[in-house]
Amino acid sequence: MRVMLTFVVIALASVASLAFADELPLLKTGALEWSEKELPDRLMDGAHKFVERKIAESVTSRAKLWARDFSSKEAYSKSVESNRNQLRTIIGA
Repeated sequence: MRVMLTFVVIALASVASLAFADELPLLKTGALEWSEKELPDRLMDGAHKFVERKIAESVTSRAKLWARDFSSKEAYSKSVESNRNQLRTIIGA
C-alpha cells in the first residue's frame, strides 16, 4: 500500500511538472535566439569542430595503442599484426 501511494505521488508530481514546463525557464538559461536557417549551420559547425578535435587528439593518443617497430619492413609488419587482427575482427573481415 505504501509503495502504491509513493508511486501515485510521484506520478502526480511528474504530471504537474510537465504542465508547467513550458512556462518556467531553466536556471541560468535564456531564449534561443538563432533563426531556423542559422540552426543547421551552427549544429554542423559544432559537429565539424568536434570531429576535427578528435582527429587531432588521435595523433597523440595513437602511440599508446600502437607499438610500431620501424627498424625493417618485416619488423614493422610483425609489430602491427595484433592491431591489424583487431581491425579485421571489428569490421568482420
